Amino acid sequence: MLIKDETVNLGKDLKIKGFKCRFRIYSHNNQQIAIVSDLKSNKELLSDYIQAVIYSVCQKYNLTKEHYIWIDHSPKEKTIFDCFDRLIFDNVCAWKRLNYKQVNDLVGEVIIEETKSVN
Repeated sequence: MLIKDETVNLGKDLKIKGFKCRFRIYSHNNQQIAIVSDLKSNKELLSDYIQAVIYSVCQKYNLTKEHYIWIDHSPKEKTIFDCFDRLIFDNVCAWKRLNYKQVNDLVGEVIIEETKSVN
């Protein structure tokens, strides 16, 4: 179930003029899933700043990073296909590519069609 869906202006926090992202929170199977999506208008790639973006989003919405499954979404307007990467936080941040079915299963609804996703 979608709980939050809004565009967040992070330009001031990241010191990148006009930098924004789409931020969504889903709740499914007693899990909270946070999807941070890059926007076509950004000159910089969200993935390059993902840790700072997550920190800023957590501060803005009073979230605890560890209570969420974080997904970095690069839409087809920025890459060739929609790409979803689950972020794994250990000593360093690592990405695990998710296919369309994995993303849809995590959030409990269809948010991406098979033909738009890279496996």
